[in-house]
Amino acid sequence: MEIKPATIDQIIKGRNGKRVVITNDVGDVARQIKEVSPDLELHYNETAQYFVVVQKHENGEHLVTTAQELDGRIVERVKQITNPQYNFDIEAAKIEKAEKEAMEKRRKEHIGEVGERLAHGFRKDLNIKKNF
Repeated sequence: MEIKPATIDQIIKGRNGKRVVITNDVGDVARQIKEVSPDLELHYNETAQYFVVVQKHENGEHLVTTAQELDGRIVERVKQITNPQYNFDIEAAKIEKAEKEAMEKRRKEHIGEVGERLAHGFRKDLNIKKNF
C-alpha cells in the first residue's frame, strides 16, 4: 500500500495556500475517511495541488497525512495511522533502514563500476591481457 505523500516543496508552497474541504468525491474517499473517525476531514490544497487529511479538534487541527492522488490507498493509510497499535517511531526506523540499505547498494554499484574502469585502465596501460 504505497501512497505518494506531498513533497516538502509542495508543503512549503502550499503553506498559506487555499484549502478546500472535500465532502463528496467520485471514489467516496471523503466519506470513508469520515467513517474511520468523525473528526477527520479531507482537504485539497489548491496552491500546491495535494490532498490533506486533518484531525479537527477544539484547539484547531492536526495533520494526519498527505497524498498526491486520491484513492482508497489514502483511506487505508489513515486507518493504519489511527490504529492504536501504530507506532511512528518503529515505522520511521524501518524507512530509515531501507533508505540506508538502498544508499549503500547504490554506493557499492558505483564503486564497482569505477573499479572495473580503473582495472581496465591498468590492464591497458600495463599491456596485461589477463584479468586479475
